[in-house]
Amino acid sequence: MAEVADETMNQLSRIGELLKKQGYDVEEPQHGVMWVTIEYAYLISYSKDDTNFYQLMFPMGLEEKEKRGAEYLKAINTANTRSKLAKAYMDKDDDLAIVVDVIASGPEEFVTNFARYVSAIQTLLDQFDALVGG
Repeated sequence: MAEVADETMNQLSRIGELLKKQGYDVEEPQHGVMWVTIEYAYLISYSKDDTNFYQLMFPMGLEEKEKRGAEYLKAINTANTRSKLAKAYMDKDDDLAIVVDVIASGPEEFVTNFARYVSAIQTLLDQFDALVGG
């Protein structure tokens, strides 16, 4: 696995420190990503190649029997049109992923709006569940 730049790990560590101060359960960053658990696990990523770009992701694994192809794609499209901030897509394993892409001046600005990002993901997930009868 490629070595992750110190700047990436420093940025993630700073985000982790700030989130811990707010009472979030944060794992130590590894391989350029960091997990935060609230009710569910969320993944935060950052890359030194775009120093103002952060991504918060909710990766939602689906059981094989839950994967309904076209029905899910239609629900994702509908939920995405209703969402201002969060967007959903099917990943390479046909699992649902919901992301918020963030442009922020640094970890402090990202953390300032963190609760809103989580809320946007939860709102989109609720819309998706309602559309597929979840």
